[in-house]
Amino acid sequence: MNYDHWGRFLAQKVNEHTGLDILKWKNEKKHTWEALSWPDFYDKVNKTALALLDLGVKSGDNVAIWAENMPQWLVADMAVFSIRAVTVPLYANSPEVQAEYILHETESRIVFVGENEQYTKINAIREKLPSLKQVIVFAEPESPEEPDMSFETFVSAGSFANKAEELEKRRRDASMEDLATIIYTSGTTGVPKGVMLTHANFAETLRTHEILLDMNPGDTSIAFLPMSHIFERGWIYMCLNRGMTIYFNHDPREIQTTLAEVRPTFMCTVPRFWEKVYGAVNENINNGPAIKKKIFNWALKVGDSYYMNHKRVKKEPGVMLKLQHAVANAIVYSKVKKKAGLENAKFFPCAGAAIAPEVATFFHRMGIHLMIGYGLSETTATVTVNRYYDFNLASIGKAMPDLEVKVGENNEIMVKGKTVMKGYYKKPIETAEVFDGEWFKTGDAGYFGEDGNLVMTERIKELYKTATGKYVAPNYIEAKLAMDKYIEQIAVFGDRKKYIIALIAPSVQAIKEYAQKMNIAYDNLEELLSHSGIISFFEDRLQKIQREFARFEQIKKFKLLPYPFTVETGELTSTLKLRRKIIFEKYKELIEGMYVD
Repeated sequence: MNYDHWGRFLAQKVNEHTGLDILKWKNEKKHTWEALSWPDFYDKVNKTALALLDLGVKSGDNVAIWAENMPQWLVADMAVFSIRAVTVPLYANSPEVQAEYILHETESRIVFVGENEQYTKINAIREKLPSLKQVIVFAEPESPEEPDMSFETFVSAGSFANKAEELEKRRRDASMEDLATIIYTSGTTGVPKGVMLTHANFAETLRTHEILLDMNPGDTSIAFLPMSHIFERGWIYMCLNRGMTIYFNHDPREIQTTLAEVRPTFMCTVPRFWEKVYGAVNENINNGPAIKKKIFNWALKVGDSYYMNHKRVKKEPGVMLKLQHAVANAIVYSKVKKKAGLENAKFFPCAGAAIAPEVATFFHRMGIHLMIGYGLSETTATVTVNRYYDFNLASIGKAMPDLEVKVGENNEIMVKGKTVMKGYYKKPIETAEVFDGEWFKTGDAGYFGEDGNLVMTERIKELYKTATGKYVAPNYIEAKLAMDKYIEQIAVFGDRKKYIIALIAPSVQAIKEYAQKMNIAYDNLEELLSHSGIISFFEDRLQKIQREFARFEQIKKFKLLPYPFTVETGELTSTLKLRRKIIFEKYKELIEGMYVD
């Protein structure tokens, strides 16, 4: 298939999928899912494109979208592409200071915002943005500033018939080398950098992902991760290409409800989602009758033989194993999947951070295929992925077709191919630093296993070297410990120190339930977390979890925090990665106190 500039390619997709719904979203007032057909979607895209032309948007201009996942997000995105302009996505929860930096650097004249939260923030910083001329609100704005307006008013303000010819000309003149989007990186170290991706980058991504089979018209996918992230956005473009229906999950906290209602065939996920499900299922089994636990463990052993030892390596299961699997599916797998809304799943892409092999294996044993991969904004998402067969759940898979991957100095993973970014926006020095000729340096370390799969070990810049000279990967430790039901977030420190310490934000609901079970009285959360019984409880859990760690990797001291790390306080990036420097500075006294004998 020949993939084109999305400004033109969308029309081809409309012709292919005319009778299908492209989008669905929840009407919270009616408690129903509403749908938008392909022709109606294309009509909205065209009206939005004409309205943008009427505002004087030129080819190459930057247009920002600052919103939650919602249908208008995708309409605006495709409208911007249609006039050869550039989409600048911002995370819905982006702090004002970060949004100001991005909007100022990109000189965005027009900003689409989602709801009142983003509208309030843009109003607070607009005086600092001399380029900003128009704010358009996807929802009806409360007390709108002049000349701000709602999205519906914007696209219906006039017919813009005089702009139709210009729109068609923009589409005809569109080039695959047109800049499509500027996606700002999380900025865990230093200021955010704008990754420049072209339509050629996206076209190559669609082509290489043809290896993903069984994605068909009529299939469904929930847009759970932020559309401002390359993982979800690239996946949505693939869904559009395949004629699938996209359900927009507006609030990430409502994903369990959405799963139960939609029961999708696909959904982009991150390890934290599966860690929570894993913890909840195991907690339920461990707290149940002994016979229930015995049956569950038997079913997992059957699944291990059926899926991991046979299906994974294209080996046909024997008659007895097939019979055992049918029984296990009837009494265990099907019930777990149905309760979680996963019974229709074909496969679930999973990336964004390391996932413990035991977690991934747990779900594979029940026939829930996590397609674990690795990628970056700079590589238009996927670099490597575990395929349908011969996968290794302790790895991040094999390289995408026609994409070259190698391990360079300091075991750094390096990538070369047509999905690699054009560079960082207005940052030639930073761009030069991450390229070695045509090779992009990811900043991640890893190695190739004997089976040809790539194994990622750590972020090079986040390695700690203890006072004893041992290297520690904090991400690895955090990922393992975060699997625990009682740990919501954890930040590990220990660079140039004699041992490792941690700040832990507990799962408040879980720890309150434990306190009730143990008859621990308290007046507030701070008092509860300082109770000797709770401290001892966490000491015991950490000791058990860390048995597989080397001694120098084990956490020797920790503090329980009554408040989680958040994006708003600057402790997390918009993609929920830890900003270690900011966390360290905020809790410096607490951290240093754990090193006082």
